[in-house]
Formats: sequence, structure tokens, C-alpha cells
Amino acid sequence: HALGFIIYNLVHIMNMIVNGIPEKFPKLKLLWIESGLAWIPFMMQRLDNEYLMRSNETPLLKKLPSDYMREMYYTTQPLEVTDMIQLESTFRMLNAETQLFYASDYPHWDFDVPSIVWDLPFLTEKARLNILGGNAARLFGLEPRNPRQAKNLKKARA
Repeated sequence: HALGFIIYNLVHIMNMIVNGIPEKFPKLKLLWIESGLAWIPFMMQRLDNEYLMRSNETPLLKKLPSDYMREMYYTTQPLEVTDMIQLESTFRMLNAETQLFYASDYPHWDFDVPSIVWDLPFLTEKARLNILGGNAARLFGLEPRNPRQAKNLKKARA
């Protein structure tokens, strides 16, 4: 379970980036799900390091692989909250305020409740509102269904 979901994401994100998919299809939106977040900083650093040593192997890239990854979207589930300093760094590295979506995976045994995001001490209210729904609403062009959602989306976008 610890490796099963991330192994495929590691392989696929590496293939997409080194083969220049974000350059070939700049409007393509990618959402990586069900893998948590701990693998993302590793892959960003690893791909950047390899790119800086051998950029000739990725002729389509015009920027660092991590820059392409920061433009992609990710879901929280399952959110690894064992080391708050590392988690805060992960959120910073992937621009969580605009690129992260809350996902519960309910009713599975390892689901995350919304408070797992809301209670993170390093997030601003705007970041919380974006992660808990504002980012998904923006990406998918969703309109608020009630006045409370409208108010929260307005705060998230401010």
C-alpha cells in the first residue's frame, strides 16, 4: 500500500515531463490522485538534478521539471501528517494554495476528514478554503451551489 500507488505516479509523471507533454500540450491539466504528497518533493528534486546534468536528453523542456510539476494538480489523500515541518515544505514546493485539492476517499479505512487540512497550523484561511474546494471549483469551472459556498469561493479567490 505504501508503494503501490506512488510507483505508478513516479513513472508516469517522469515520462510525461521528460517527453515534453506539458510543452506539447500547454493547456492540458493533470490531476494526480490517491498517492498523498510525500513523493512529490523527491521527484521534483530528482528530476531537476538529472535535468541540470543532462538537459540534452530532454530537448523539449524549456524550464526545470519541478516548474512543470508546480503547474499540475494534486489531491491530499492520504495526507502524510507525520512530520509537520516536512509537510509544510511539501505544501510550499507544490504551491498547495493553488494546486492542491482536498480528497477524502470516504468510506475507505484510510480516508481523510476535512479537518486534516483545516487544522494545519501553517495554512492561511485563504489556502484552507482553496484546498477544501476553491481550487477544484476553479479548475472544473464549478459555480457555487449556495450562498455559503459563494462567500467561501470569494474569500478563496481574494
